[in-house]
Amino acid sequence: MRMNKQVGASEGIGGNPNAMRTDSLQTNSKYLDEPSVHAWNDGLINSVISASTSHSSTADLLDTTVKCYITRDIPIRYKCGFTGMLYGDGINNNGLKARNECENECYEQFEAVEIVKEGDIPNETISAMLLETSTDDNLKDYYKTEAVTATIDTENILSTITFDHNVTVGKKAYITITYNDKFTKSRSLVQGLLLQNTDSNKIHVNALASEIFISIYAKEQSTVLNVNNVSFNYDGGKYICPNQQDLSETDAGNFAYVCPSGNLIDLAVGYKNYKICSDYGITGNNGDGTYSTNDAATVT
Repeated sequence: MRMNKQVGASEGIGGNPNAMRTDSLQTNSKYLDEPSVHAWNDGLINSVISASTSHSSTADLLDTTVKCYITRDIPIRYKCGFTGMLYGDGINNNGLKARNECENECYEQFEAVEIVKEGDIPNETISAMLLETSTDDNLKDYYKTEAVTATIDTENILSTITFDHNVTVGKKAYITITYNDKFTKSRSLVQGLLLQNTDSNKIHVNALASEIFISIYAKEQSTVLNVNNVSFNYDGGKYICPNQQDLSETDAGNFAYVCPSGNLIDLAVGYKNYKICSDYGITGNNGDGTYSTNDAATVT
């Protein structure tokens, strides 16, 4: 077919090639009744894509390589077969940039599976702490300290540590809190935090912790410090992305490759069972390989 005989060719020859784009021709009043101009629409494109990708012989190919489809538009554009998004480039370019953008950003969305709802993991508490310095006069040093070590859940992200304190009016006391992370490395949260009067406190952690070390001290005569309502708070939950993490359909003979440590976790949601590796491949921020939030699992 000669170019000058093609419907809409006159719009681009000697003028702006963009006028020959499908969407431009479809909105041009001269071609309202031209079937060939309106035949190629999103409905037809989507039906072609759907028909081709649903065929068993192309399903595996689509999942691994074929994601973007070239359109008939000028400049060249690519369409994502999963989302329908179009990616374009400049009029003088060959479409490579559009293709790369499409292939990098074109993916199918999968919903996360909720194992434990955010906020449903029980918090942990410890007993109140009491410190009293000497009331005797003329002592050289009134320094006194008390400390406690708490072993806590290592499976879930520790969100915050909260506590209340009460100090003798006009006196000062201090608190230091550290924790061991999942690699047993010591991490400092607060060092010598000043406590006065009566108040409530929240220390942000947002990490896995195995042990918490709390030390309180005072240096003045007749100082009484009460630290109570100490709570280790887990605001998150447990979520997984089955498409990326579930190994329940994996042949047992391949577990050595997909989970070399052998740390496989079985999770049940209703009648459905999942198996994930807690420390290899795609894993969440919880110690068992799950994600602490739905959002984090969704964007995986």
